Amino acid sequence: MLSVIINLILCIIYKLNFSSGGITIINLVIEKYTKIKIALSNFIINSIIILFGIINFGIIKAIYSIIIISIGSYIIHIILKNKV
Repeated sequence: MLSVIINLILCIIYKLNFSSGGITIINLVIEKYTKIKIALSNFIINSIIILFGIINFGIIKAIYSIIIISIGSYIIHIILKNKV
């Protein structure tokens, strides 16, 4: 549930062309120069971070994390696909 709320807030930030810093800046830069959608770059960057986290947290937590960011990226995609 918290993931949905966070991703809704991120969608508002992206729709207003603002940034919360951190990964949102990277996502906006990637979209600007490569035309890769924000949702996809968000998923890729977070997946890379989770893959590095497997060493510390284990495979089960990594799988749960991938599922959560997949849902979050899908939410971002659905909301932003009608970007004005």
